[in-house]
Amino acid sequence: MGRFGDDPRVVVWDLFNEPDSFNPFHAGKDPARKRQLVGDLLEQVWDWSVAVDPMQPLTVGVYMQPGRHAERASQVARTALERSDVVSFHSYQDVDGLRATIAALRAHRRPLICTEWLGPTHLAGAAGRGPA
Repeated sequence: MGRFGDDPRVVVWDLFNEPDSFNPFHAGKDPARKRQLVGDLLEQVWDWSVAVDPMQPLTVGVYMQPGRHAERASQVARTALERSDVVSFHSYQDVDGLRATIAALRAHRRPLICTEWLGPTHLAGAAGRGPA
């Protein structure tokens, strides 16, 4: 970030990919307080990034989204929504679920970027349809 913080080719800094996502390959191996530890680490990562002061916006993708209130999901989701200059998110839902997520996240009054969707083709009617 220090080297490319003023580089116009960099559009946004995504500081941490899915920090509180569940990894089935590590089930039972994570520390008991993993969510708390990751939440604390995310705050530190954010502070370090702000100290560098890049010209580009900072974000952490919102991954766990319980209905309309993503900020209630976890400390990580709250931090991501409170501190992101641009709200980024991942959605593995059908088109209607994606639309609902967009509608809910618009309430935070920041630009939105869906950084992972993949258009799950196993869901009826999802292939080839955008969220518009």
